[in-house]
This record gives sequence, structure tokens and C-alpha cells, in this order.
Amino acid sequence: MMHGIMFHHFHDGDRHIKCQGSLDAQELEEVLDYYQNRYKLISAREFYEKVLRNKLDADEACVTFDDTLKCQYDIAYPVLRSRGLTAFWFVNTLPLNGGISALEVYHHFRFKMFDNVDTFYETFFQCLQEMQAELQIDYGKAIENFDYDSYKKNATFYTYNDKKFRYVRDIVLGEESYDRVMDAMMEKMGYHAQQFINDLWFSVDDIRQLCSEEHIIGLHSHTHPTRLTALSYSEQLDEFRQNKDILASYGVSADTASYPCNDYNSDTLSVMDKLNIQIGFSANMQTMGRGALEMPRENHAYIVKQMKQLKS
Repeated sequence: MMHGIMFHHFHDGDRHIKCQGSLDAQELEEVLDYYQNRYKLISAREFYEKVLRNKLDADEACVTFDDTLKCQYDIAYPVLRSRGLTAFWFVNTLPLNGGISALEVYHHFRFKMFDNVDTFYETFFQCLQEMQAELQIDYGKAIENFDYDSYKKNATFYTYNDKKFRYVRDIVLGEESYDRVMDAMMEKMGYHAQQFINDLWFSVDDIRQLCSEEHIIGLHSHTHPTRLTALSYSEQLDEFRQNKDILASYGVSADTASYPCNDYNSDTLSVMDKLNIQIGFSANMQTMGRGALEMPRENHAYIVKQMKQLKS
């Protein structure tokens, strides 16, 4: 089945911290080796052109990255370069314009300040309970409808707490209330995001370097909303049009995309048509056969799980 591999975080024991699901350079090499024994990994440009000509072979796959993360450029890019392999890099542009993407700041806080992710979840849910009156939320009642089995059912690598956290963040709280809880936690623990800004996102110069080596830069929205489908068609259009225009101002003509948190709908696909996007990637393997705007991707976490099972 032709598809992309989806990567996010990497660590090096120094500048880039280890976090849930992150890989170091050697682990990335092992994933790519594993894949090359089962599929034909091809360059981003070859994958792009074959999709447009409907000429992809069933065993062909490509590498993709989401979220504009500096750790990808510092750790994964040299590995790809040593292999002569190029990738799709899906960029949310707020950080390129000097803005701060709260989603990534909160992710960094989660793994910088806590020994493990479950300790973070425990602290987060406790903080939320303490802030119920302020937020005007009955936390116990709000999670009554949480169904672990059906919520994000294609994300089989998520634990119960992973899903519960995302449900509370996206469905129960919404962006404003979630920000208030996280900001309260960071203030209490003395975490200051400004200290780590240069470690989180890659730069315009990094993008230009990737382009010079035939990597493909694509859209991933401007602000990276976690619930794109909660936005109207016009709001989604504004997210991706701003994304596309900012990249164009840096000399990048983007006509590929991936959808933040795999949350998209018919309005999103209409936006892609409006902006002349040629290829769009989902974040699971269930979209095979739906066309060029819903190309399937395998999350690297699932691949690592398969590799561990084979070794056991």
C-alpha cells in the first residue's frame, strides 16, 4: 500500500529532550532500515510526481514531518541527507513570523518538567479539578461521555490517558480554558517558554536549505488548531491561506498539505481545492483510495511497536 511515514519529535540527549514517542538518530536509522526491507522508500519529488500521474506502485512510500520542529532539522535531516533521501515537511507558519505556538510550548513543558507523561496527566487533571469553579466546568460530568474505544479509534498507539487528555483538551475545555489551565501549571512550576524558543522550531533559513536539496515544504495551517473541524469554512480558509501566503513571502510555493491532528472534514478538502493543493496527507492508513487529498500515512509510533513485537 503506497503511503507516507509520519514523524514528529526527535531527541539527542542535549538540546532536544526525550519525550513520549521521540526517536534519536540511531532509532530513526533503524526505522528506515526496517521500512526499506519491506517497501521502496522514494524521494519526496518522485512520490509527488507519481501521485499526480497515478503511477505509484503499491510498495512505494515516502517520509513526512509535521509541525516545523527544530529537532527534526537537527536530528532527522542529517540522517536523510546521508541516505540521499528527501521528505515532505509540513509547516505551521506562526513560529516563522515570530509567534509562539502554544501547542508545542505545552508539549515541551510536559516533558521538560515531569519525569513521565502520566505524572503530567495526573497533575493536569488535578489542576483542572481545582480550577472547576473558575472555568465554570463540572469536570466529573464533562467526562461522563468519554469513550476510550471510540475516541480517536485509529490512533491505536495512544494509551487511555493519552486519549482522555486529548478529549478533555479539545472537547471539554476548548482552546481558551485549556490555555488557562496550562498557563497556571507553568507559572506554578516556574517554566518560562521564552528560554526555549530557539530549541523548538526551525527557521526560514532551514526551510530554504531544505528546498535547495529538493525536499518539499507543505502547508500545516498557520496556528495549528487542534480541532480544525470546529472552525467554519472561512476560518479554515484563512488558516491555510495565511499559511500559504507566508511561505510564498519566503520564496516557497506550497501545493501539498497535511491536516493538524488529523482533524479535517469536507470544508477542509474544499479549502485545499480552493488553494490549488495537489496532495494532502491524512495521519492514518484508513484513507487509502480516497484520492490525492487524503493520502494515507503510518505513524512512526505504530512502526516502532511492530518492530518491538518482531524482536520479542
